[in-house]
Amino acid sequence: MLGKNSRANLANVRSQEVSFNDEVAVAFEKKIVSFIVENAVKNELNKAYSKKAKKTRHSLSVPGKLKSLLQHYLLLKYAAIYTHQFPTSSF
Repeated sequence: MLGKNSRANLANVRSQEVSFNDEVAVAFEKKIVSFIVENAVKNELNKAYSKKAKKTRHSLSVPGKLKSLLQHYLLLKYAAIYTHQFPTSSF
C-alpha cells in the first residue's frame, strides 16, 4: 500500500508527464504546420515561374497567393496552440 506522500508524489509525476506530452505535441504540431507551409510556398513559387503559369491570366499573383498561405498558416498556428490539437479539418 502506498503512503500518503507516495500517492502525492505519484500524482505529481503523472501531471508532469501529461504537461510534457502536451509540450511535445504542440512542438510536433508546429513542425508539421511549418513543413506544410514551406512546401505550399515552394509549390506556388514554382508554379508562378513556370511557363504554364505565365500564360494564365486569371490566377492570383504570387504575393496574393503567399498572403493567403500566410493567413492560413497563422490560423492553423493559433488553432494548434489554443486547442493543443492539429486541426486536420481545415485542409
